[in-house]
Amino acid sequence: MANLTPELRSQINRSDLSFRVAQDRGIIVLSVLPNSPAARAGLRAGDVIVSVNGNRIENVNQIQQQVDATGINNPMQLTVSRNGKAQPLTVRPQALPARPSAKG
Repeated sequence: MANLTPELRSQINRSDLSFRVAQDRGIIVLSVLPNSPAARAGLRAGDVIVSVNGNRIENVNQIQQQVDATGINNPMQLTVSRNGKAQPLTVRPQALPARPSAKG
């Protein structure tokens, strides 16, 4: 995810990514990990997150704040812009998997 700006929108639209972006503001989803909570909820690369739990989102930090406020395994309501149309999604945040420890 990244904060969408006119400059980033222009870079994306000139790139070889499989999507184009029409708006200048919001949080752009650049990729979605397979089998992640976001993937299971239907979030796609190119979606622009405009609100979480009814709160307008202006930057990536606000999404993390909403995840913290919602809690793990509790439904979080997202509104994304997909191809210029509002799309409601429900995501259930999960705990991050533990990283294997380095053994030397």
